[in-house]
Amino acid sequence: MIETFDSEVLYDRKGLLKFLRENGLPITEDRLEYWVKQKAMTPAARSKGRGRPALYTQHQAHLLKAIVGQGKKGVKKIGAMYTIPVSVWLYFGDEYTIKTQDVRNAMQKWAKGQLKISLEGSKESAQKIAKLVCNDRTIGIRDTVGKLSSLFYRQPESTETFAGELTELLMDVFQEKFGMEPNHTLDISVTPVNVATLIRMRMEGILALCSGIQISDIHLQWARFFHLWNSRDYIQKQEEYNKGAKGTPIESMFEYQTIETLMLGACVDLATAIGIGIVYRDRDVSFNKVAIPNSSLEFWKQHVVRSRVTSKISVPSIIVPRDFKPQLCINATVEWK
Repeated sequence: MIETFDSEVLYDRKGLLKFLRENGLPITEDRLEYWVKQKAMTPAARSKGRGRPALYTQHQAHLLKAIVGQGKKGVKKIGAMYTIPVSVWLYFGDEYTIKTQDVRNAMQKWAKGQLKISLEGSKESAQKIAKLVCNDRTIGIRDTVGKLSSLFYRQPESTETFAGELTELLMDVFQEKFGMEPNHTLDISVTPVNVATLIRMRMEGILALCSGIQISDIHLQWARFFHLWNSRDYIQKQEEYNKGAKGTPIESMFEYQTIETLMLGACVDLATAIGIGIVYRDRDVSFNKVAIPNSSLEFWKQHVVRSRVTSKISVPSIIVPRDFKPQLCINATVEWK
């Protein structure tokens, strides 16, 4: 059943189930209830009828279609409850009615799962990072991988100490002499300092989310706004970055971003932005190495009421083939005090 509410088409649960069936993605009422309880589908409104059943927007219907479709494709990670509300709020905007409290709860759940890395996971991360940074193929990386694995596994409490140790270890596989350049594509270079700084920012965000410190709505909105802002130039040059990295150790870093990969990396991206706000709270954000005036988190806390994001995808469904290059048009606005 589909109801009209304030001139907008809304779906009750039977309407959602019918919508999915018509799109070749049938699910049971119990499964739909599961998504609702996990905050992946917060009702947009309540009907005026008996029992005031929950109603959902067309945006939410397409979101549910994306969730079910990814599960059917076997992408299990994308079904993680924390990834779904975070990715939708981060990239697809406020029209999907994901609340900041839901985002905060999802991020805290995700962060707790990141605190302790397994020994196997430590080794995998160490090997991956060492290969990305190593710019001289005549240098052996085995010893460095072992040391990095130990560092990741014990994870020092101080992120500054961690970043310092990580930088020092990565210098063992990074050749600066004889005019050798770092692995790079266009204006992005993969150096020990850059890698260690990025990982430190992510760790700061994770530790803050797990410590019980309240990440305010403004902090979350700031993190979203400036993650999208700083991603804009990269996405516009995505094809050039991809071509420049072809055949190099950093090729995997610059694969084309799809709706699927954006959703999978949403929690990592948001945690990193949260961490940047913590470490550099008084510093204006830079874009193309130029500082943006009045863009620091501290300034936002004092002068911004809220920010809002809306988006439009250039295809009728947000489920797209991996080789398709979707155009995601995002509009972000800021309401000042």
